[in-house]
Amino acid sequence: MTHDTVEEYLIENGIRPLQKRTLIYKYLMTKKNHPTVETIYKELLPKSPSLSKTTVYNVLNLFLEKNLVQTINIEGNELRYDANTKSHGHFKCETCGKVFDFEVQEENYPQLTLEGFMPRKTHYYVVGQCATCAVPSLN
Repeated sequence: MTHDTVEEYLIENGIRPLQKRTLIYKYLMTKKNHPTVETIYKELLPKSPSLSKTTVYNVLNLFLEKNLVQTINIEGNELRYDANTKSHGHFKCETCGKVFDFEVQEENYPQLTLEGFMPRKTHYYVVGQCATCAVPSLN
């Protein structure tokens, strides 16, 4: 983001920078933990006691409409949010549950053989063990 403030960035993208919107977007930009609505709500509630889960849902839907975030649904019904909207992949550790970003080189993209189709988005999800969890325990 090449703006001085999150507020300026939201304004430039057609969003009034209300306190809760700014708080949620700052959280997404700084934490980069691919949070769920529940995670965002629990983490921000101490800073904003009037915050509700409905507000978090509504703000995230607004951000989705304006393409400021993308959703990640690697498995099941666990919907996560990512402020990095550039093309990249996600690795979910099935041991600790963390989600990590990884780069996807354009030359490694699979070639689509769907003649006449116009894809808009491509998602790359990998599930396994992260480097920390894959290390055998010394116990």
